[in-house]
Amino acid sequence: MGSCLRRKSLLPFGFPINKCIDSTTNQQDSFECVFDILYLTTLYYVTLKICQRRAVRRENYLLTWMCSSLVVGDSIQLIPRLAVIFFNLQTYSHAVNVVGFLSGAIAITLFQRILLEAIECRYQQDSGNIFEAVFCIIYLILVLYAGFAMLFNRQDSQICLLFSLMCLILGFGDCFHLIPRIYSLMAGVSEKMNAAMGIGNMITAIGMTVFYLLFVEVIGLYYNRSVKVWRIVCLILFAARIVALLLPQNDWIHNTFDPTMSLIRNVPFIAIGVIVVCLLLVCTYQVDGDPLRLMWVYVTVSFGCYAPVALVHFGDYRDAILMIVKTVAYLCVVFTGYANLIPKKAKLN
Repeated sequence: MGSCLRRKSLLPFGFPINKCIDSTTNQQDSFECVFDILYLTTLYYVTLKICQRRAVRRENYLLTWMCSSLVVGDSIQLIPRLAVIFFNLQTYSHAVNVVGFLSGAIAITLFQRILLEAIECRYQQDSGNIFEAVFCIIYLILVLYAGFAMLFNRQDSQICLLFSLMCLILGFGDCFHLIPRIYSLMAGVSEKMNAAMGIGNMITAIGMTVFYLLFVEVIGLYYNRSVKVWRIVCLILFAARIVALLLPQNDWIHNTFDPTMSLIRNVPFIAIGVIVVCLLLVCTYQVDGDPLRLMWVYVTVSFGCYAPVALVHFGDYRDAILMIVKTVAYLCVVFTGYANLIPKKAKLN
């Protein structure tokens, strides 16, 4: 009946929640093309009008930049997607997905930053704390929901079980530092909350390392490949990271940043991440139409955003922006697995 074309659903900024649509469903393709064209046309028109009527006031100037970031991000995603549909360029659909995800991540980061600055300018108050707190709460709810949903619907699937444990470790591990963070954002930083965030960061760091150890096992099971050597290497790196995390020089109680200790404890973690990315990259390109083929992109983006914060620590809004993009990349990892690793019988039930 025709091949399947990997496509993205229309979401703001092109976040990739993939679905497989049969290429013979011309009516649905036509509807989405018309909808995308109308959406872009309306977006261009509104942005042009805002630019023409822009006043001297700073919030109007920021509104112009908000719309411009939206125009650029969605244009980079939707125009190539329309070309894939119109000209049946299925061989380029994977590249379109990757470009769409990267442009979407950049666009939403710019949009969010400018929006917060516009709100602060308009209402003369710090809206960033509220946004960050709400964002953290939504993130924790989504990750834990995916973890429990996969756990309860795993049936006899060992892959689904391992991935559900990954999600639960990610969610509960992040709770240890995000809950004190949320409290501090709403009620102010205290000495006890600062100590709680420091210890929470250590627990989260351990949880994230376990997350990637399980990821290696999931890759081996899903692609039916032997990962014995990489398992041993990752376990050695895991042991080195645990030792580094438990050193008293980290001073977790005072939640201070030490560049030397940060480098020592994060080098093994980044090395594990590189191994996971390489395994995903090699395995996915050996399988045609692999639903997990963008996993390596998400993991790369997450580490690309984490490394500057962990090793350099800018200490300003750049840290927040990078961590937001990292969090979005983790959500993409979680829900890509959620959408594709639950047994089909469980989905039908």
